Amino acid sequence: MHDLQRSHPNEIIFEDQVTLSDGRSKPYLVLLQLTSESLIIRPQNTIHISSLNNKDVTIPRNVTIERHPITHSFGFSIKGGCDTGK
Repeated sequence: MHDLQRSHPNEIIFEDQVTLSDGRSKPYLVLLQLTSESLIIRPQNTIHISSLNNKDVTIPRNVTIERHPITHSFGFSIKGGCDTGK
């Protein structure tokens, strides 16, 4: 039986415009798109209207992307904004 509640691998389940910095170079605007299998980071040059919720994104967030020291897989955290609780 097919589970309709499961998201498709390419379906965007979260999208937000954030400022991304690696701590060494100048921060820049990116569009984060989270699917069930990946985190997509797209460069943004101007304020963008989100295709997911059709709203201007103006609340700053800090995104941290780190590699696990043992498995070498990537993990990320998003802090800031009204819906992350931080």
